[in-house]
Amino acid sequence: MDGLFARNGFAEDRVWTPQGDYGRYQCETPCTRETWPSRPIVEAALATYDVLTGESGTVPSCPRCGERCS
Repeated sequence: MDGLFARNGFAEDRVWTPQGDYGRYQCETPCTRETWPSRPIVEAALATYDVLTGESGTVPSCPRCGERCS
């Protein structure tokens, strides 16, 4: 149900997602509590996705420190 409330008119800053939201990425370190939209990261991964191996040349990384994102 990720993003369903926001897509249906609820203010995003009033929706609480205690188990996270697949629409957002966050640094695994964490260097910050900030989150980022997942769409650009997923689109970049899909652009390098190999259907034969199931691998992508793109690994999500934090724009602040460069560590992995999840």
